[in-house]
Amino acid sequence: MLHILWAIIKFILILAGVLIGLALAVILLILFCPVRYRMWGSKDRGNWEHARGTARVSWLLGLVSLRICYQDGKEKHSLKLAGISLFGKKKKRRKKKPETDQVQSVTAPKKPVSKQTDEMPSMPTQTEEKLTVSMHTDSEQTDTASGNRKVKEPPAPKPEKSQSSQRKGFFLGIRAKLKTVLQRIRTFFKKLKNIRQTFAHIMKKAKWWMGFFRSEEMKEAFGLIKEQCTGLLKHIFPTKISGNAAFGCEDPAVTGMILAVLGMSIPLHKNCIQVSPAFENEESFLEGEINMKGRIYGIVLLRTGIRIYFNKNIKHIINQWKHKEDLNYGK
Repeated sequence: MLHILWAIIKFILILAGVLIGLALAVILLILFCPVRYRMWGSKDRGNWEHARGTARVSWLLGLVSLRICYQDGKEKHSLKLAGISLFGKKKKRRKKKPETDQVQSVTAPKKPVSKQTDEMPSMPTQTEEKLTVSMHTDSEQTDTASGNRKVKEPPAPKPEKSQSSQRKGFFLGIRAKLKTVLQRIRTFFKKLKNIRQTFAHIMKKAKWWMGFFRSEEMKEAFGLIKEQCTGLLKHIFPTKISGNAAFGCEDPAVTGMILAVLGMSIPLHKNCIQVSPAFENEESFLEGEINMKGRIYGIVLLRTGIRIYFNKNIKHIINQWKHKEDLNYGK
């Protein structure tokens, strides 16, 4: 009995060790096996519809790869796992339709049209119609005459108001108007008081926010985030860039301005892209080709996130941000 129980425990421990080892292997692969990418694009003179480009992202020595292609205004993509495509556009085979036999058209015989033997009902004559119309008009005239004979009753005389009631109503109207004027004055002063309170509240908010952004913790946290983000961008940026570009505009001044802007990008690509401007050209054009590739390590992303999250200044700022309503903006 004991050896059976020991065998079960041993099996469970071996299975747990295998699972933990697989999890550690996956984590190490994600952290230390880079994600590689490569991009290529080209454009000839003419419309952008003739532009071409491809982008490929691979991981674990190409075991997992994603490929996106653009050509002739159409986009294609595919995802492969160990060379097996998981999804992507596949060409559908056209099924050959069987040849249909020619069917001769046969004209159906026309049926003879049978003559109508039934007699049409007799239509009323014009004299009968005139008689009916005249009878209707006579009846309408009699109805209107009887209605006009009714005598309208005179309206009942309105009771005259006494002078005392008129004076009383006059004074009551003046009193109501005075009440409305006083009520409006009171509401106006209340609004002024509310405006003063809201303005003071806004000033306190602005003062709190200015102190929040000018604090030493905010300055140090901003410097840390800037440093870590610039290092991360340098890591993500392509390691190799090559290409050439030729462009020209109708106005040579515009071509010179574009060339000056492109000169500012030399520190990024380290003069690996050759640019040839055309100052004497009748129409605007752009053509060229570019190729770049790089890699991204998961450990670099994790290190950047840990340094930012566990910084004491950033924690202090997050705490202040969460409890800004409890602090009531420095009241």
